Amino acid sequence: MAGFDPRRVSVGIQRDLEVRTLVLAAPSGEMYAFVTADLIGFLHEDVVRLRERVRVSHLEIFVMSSHTHAGPDMIGIWGYPPFVSGRSEKYVNGVIDQMAGTVILAIDRLEVVDISASSIIVTDLSQNGREPDFIDKELSLLFFESISRPGKFAGIIANFGCHPEVMGSKNKFISPDFVGASRSSIDKAFGTTTLFVNGALGGMVTPGSEWKTVQKFENLDHWGEQFSGYAVRAEPKKLALIPRR
Repeated sequence: MAGFDPRRVSVGIQRDLEVRTLVLAAPSGEMYAFVTADLIGFLHEDVVRLRERVRVSHLEIFVMSSHTHAGPDMIGIWGYPPFVSGRSEKYVNGVIDQMAGTVILAIDRLEVVDISASSIIVTDLSQNGREPDFIDKELSLLFFESISRPGKFAGIIANFGCHPEVMGSKNKFISPDFVGASRSSIDKAFGTTTLFVNGALGGMVTPGSEWKTVQKFENLDHWGEQFSGYAVRAEPKKLALIPRR
């Protein structure tokens, strides 16, 4: 497992890790795929392999990792030292296949949308234990409202900076940590699919101390519910997009 000390071997799955993808297509034909994954990180060479796997013209693919500390070693630095990687090439290949499949599926499901944005300050879910005043607590959101289904959203992107480590270094269960619970809660509130994009989490923006003192899986759902509450209270405003000439 990745994110804390080496040699941490998983014993089970708390919640499945996910790949979620949003594709934006311009009237000019250009497309942009934003792929989010419940992983500690994703190497550039693997992004290149993904791009080669999806051969669609005028398509750019970007991969964003949630940085969960309860997932597999995708980088190769949490194995059995010295000089032994913790990365499984078979697993990485499977992840790339999953990502490629979601991109193709998203392209097949394109629909016309209005885009709105909002932001809100999250006061009580994160902390910087090293530099208390050096922290970004803004939750930024993009809403993609379906034109053919007024009031319904094709997707939401939520951007917030915090290390997904509610469960701490003693946890040995695979989990997206608070990211999975947050997405599920926002999905339920808005009836859509939410992509979580991590922000400025640096060293070291983490869940607040009250969440880490008692490390229980129930805390993940509680964190996610509070996070969703902020998303619901944020007021989206439609973006005035300027067509490219």
